[in-house]
Amino acid sequence: MNTSYPNLFVPGAGKSGTSALHEYLDQHPKIGMSSKKEPHYWTRLDFESLSQEQHQTYLSLFPDKSELEFKGESSTGYMLFPNFIERIQHQYSEVPKFIFLLRNPIDRCYSHYWWLRGMGSEKLPFKEAVLADFDVEPSPKTKLAEANYKSYFQYGLYAKWL
Repeated sequence: MNTSYPNLFVPGAGKSGTSALHEYLDQHPKIGMSSKKEPHYWTRLDFESLSQEQHQTYLSLFPDKSELEFKGESSTGYMLFPNFIERIQHQYSEVPKFIFLLRNPIDRCYSHYWWLRGMGSEKLPFKEAVLADFDVEPSPKTKLAEANYKSYFQYGLYAKWL
């Protein structure tokens, strides 16, 4: 049974290469990344009331190998959640490592739009979609899927989230 929490986090911006980095890190012999990318464990709305079984389910996402120096996970939603680092630090005696992966905000926005178009979640032309969504702020109280993964512009305001 795996009892150690991850000590490496990739909370970068969505559509910024976090999936590729997750895979590259997992190829390193001293790093074991979660089997599921984006578990969003530390930003769960019900985090304070998670059962021991739910904690163990999260821990089971990580390889249980003694030779690993780092166990990591990548969840882009962490960047938008103001308390995620505080929640994480309560589990550790040492400070975990964080890699914030960012991308040119305009390129990120355009990629985000085409990702949603490809999934069939966006029907509007690019300009209309961004303008319709311009002031919509992501909220830590709303699951990304419930918000249809939008907030094209707001996700690129990195200084606001970091």
